Amino acid sequence: MLVRIEKVQGIGLLHDARGSAYKLGRFALLYGGNGRGKSTLASVFRSSATGDSTTLEERVTVDAGHSPSVILQFDGGHKVTYDAKAWTEQRSEFIVYDAEFVNRNVYSGTEITPDHRKNLLDFALGDSAVAARSTEEQASLAQQRASMKIRDLTARLQVYAVASTVAVFRSLRPVEQPDAKRKAITERLSAATRAETILQQPLPAETPEPTLDIGAVFKVLNQTLDDIQLEAEAAVEAHVQTVGLSEVTAWISEGQQFDNHEICPYCGQGTQGLSLIRMYQSHFNRAYQDLRLAIQACIKGVLQSTDPALFEEIVAHRKQTNERLTAWKPYVDLSLLTEERDELSATSLNNLRELLLSLLARKALAPSDQIATVEEEDDAQRLWGQFLQVVTETNELIVAQRTTIGIFQDSLRGQEPELIASELKQLDLAILRHTPEVVQLVDELVTAEASLKDAEQSKKTARTALTALMTATLSKYRTDINTHLASLGAYFAIDEIKTNYMGSAPRTDYGITLRGTPIKLAGGLPSFATALSEGDKRSMAFAFFVASTLADPQLDQKIVVIDDPVSSLDKARREYTTEILVRIAKQCGQLIVLAHDAVFLRDLRRALVKARIDGDITNMQIARAPGDYSDFGPVDLDRECESAYYTNYRTVTDFVAGTTTDRLTAAKAMRPLLEGYLHRRYPGKISDGVMLGTAIEQVDQASPPSPLVHAQPDVAEMRSLNDFAGRFHHDTNPDSASESPDEQSVLAYGRRVLDLVHGA
Repeated sequence: MLVRIEKVQGIGLLHDARGSAYKLGRFALLYGGNGRGKSTLASVFRSSATGDSTTLEERVTVDAGHSPSVILQFDGGHKVTYDAKAWTEQRSEFIVYDAEFVNRNVYSGTEITPDHRKNLLDFALGDSAVAARSTEEQASLAQQRASMKIRDLTARLQVYAVASTVAVFRSLRPVEQPDAKRKAITERLSAATRAETILQQPLPAETPEPTLDIGAVFKVLNQTLDDIQLEAEAAVEAHVQTVGLSEVTAWISEGQQFDNHEICPYCGQGTQGLSLIRMYQSHFNRAYQDLRLAIQACIKGVLQSTDPALFEEIVAHRKQTNERLTAWKPYVDLSLLTEERDELSATSLNNLRELLLSLLARKALAPSDQIATVEEEDDAQRLWGQFLQVVTETNELIVAQRTTIGIFQDSLRGQEPELIASELKQLDLAILRHTPEVVQLVDELVTAEASLKDAEQSKKTARTALTALMTATLSKYRTDINTHLASLGAYFAIDEIKTNYMGSAPRTDYGITLRGTPIKLAGGLPSFATALSEGDKRSMAFAFFVASTLADPQLDQKIVVIDDPVSSLDKARREYTTEILVRIAKQCGQLIVLAHDAVFLRDLRRALVKARIDGDITNMQIARAPGDYSDFGPVDLDRECESAYYTNYRTVTDFVAGTTTDRLTAAKAMRPLLEGYLHRRYPGKISDGVMLGTAIEQVDQASPPSPLVHAQPDVAEMRSLNDFAGRFHHDTNPDSASESPDEQSVLAYGRRVLDLVHGA
């Protein structure tokens, strides 16, 4: 718990504010006028929680010689300080609601941006998703690092592979006894006598490469209603050009008003079923249907191109290829195809299938919306490339093996000298492949590929877990928000809150309905900017904050700071705000409320007392200090809330009772007290702005049925009291500054004034 704000120096108007003398209770109410430094103090608390010094350095006192410095004292006398742009430690228990919270998490001015929705998700999830988000982020980083590592190693290996491909180069087997190998090559010549039989053996064939136009799929995903409308306009323009008359466009447009959908207004013939009459609408419908058909075609194409059976066909084809390679091995040094990249390829295909079908499902629900992002298209291209890599590399190996077999075949056909030279080249390449430096590079590449495979799987698993957690958390969050909005008397509500991964990090995706009508968060009509009042916007921000705060399982350990919660709110919303702050007070470790409205703070104090919550309630103010700076000081909220009439009444009463001795102040209070008394006893009957003497004359001259006649028996007494009290007012008695009232006279006249007021 925060016990004292010992010092805030060099930050905003808190030039040299000292609060050591003021101990904060579990419930601390801080009063201060607008522009006195309440928001600055809230920023100090937030900076202490985050450790971010930017906010404080930006608020440095303009005309002061102090560098920003803070000393906060917590339980047990433990002090946390800010100096030299750094905190001695972070106090993450602070949860702050202020203008900065609204601007960062909910809206800025009239806009709700993607960054707002991302930050709101961070705030709403709080600590509940830290582990899940960290796992997902780490998996994404691992995937990125592995991909970059693979690209780097592949480029370095290509230097050694020269004209060959990396896939072929890394597949070359170690060469033992190269001299003997060369001898074996020459001995193959003896096989020429059996060339005809050998040459009839089937050759390994390339694996058919699957096709999927990722760009075409994303073109359909991002096709909008505007695109369709342009097609409709083009079709109509083509028809006008066919007619050959430029005036026909206006004629068709004007003729629409006479179309009763049954007969032509010009010739009387039936028009039902004639598409030309309603070309705009009918063509639009066809284009819209064409878009829906395109979506379905994409879904069908994706289902076919990412069918797991494709991978099984690839595996079956490789088995057949290995059988053919085995048949050639007695004559040619060949390597069989391996399955080391199968798992990465299969995982990539499955992830691609899930990604594209998810996007197409959303597109099918909203055909006219732009669905996909550039990042998602890049991700799809990457996954498709990873899947195809097992096919392309396999085919590269098959082509290389077939080339080697072809060399042998050609050698059987009498082209021995050229073939031997080519084989020697391949032999040298194989020897280079197994030098220590190349072996190390290949080993690193294998490790990087394994890391990529693991990262892809980990990312999928982590994202699934994170999505489930976010969905469950945000579902309850929405219910709580709408409960608070209803209690605040708002006429709008929050639609389903979802999450998406359209940016670099997950963010919320929600909507607002006002009286059942959807409100756009940005742009369009009706929009958030114009449909909601400032009070509505502040209510929404406060509801977001309260819903998340009350859901915090560690709220009993938190210090909740609320800055001006009733700004722009009407009476009903102020009352519910008080109620909800009492709820927070019951559950949190400490509640600190800063406000410029003394009446609100007084009412909140009364509500806290009524709730009988354990903990002291303390009051403090941020008041004006010399130099027009601000400093901490005591405050009497009851006196701050007094009316002028009650202040005058209390001044006279205290003097008569002997609790005060300032006779001049008591004497000056008598006349405005009597004026207030008459206005309250006879509301609307005494003219506004008149002096007491004039008011007495209005009473004296009143006649029935005026209620003022009931005060006529007191006219003489009121004149006597006015004569005495008027002597101590500068505006009616120029000698009052030099005239000192007699204590007994003030006491006597004070009693007479109170007798008159009480006698009423």
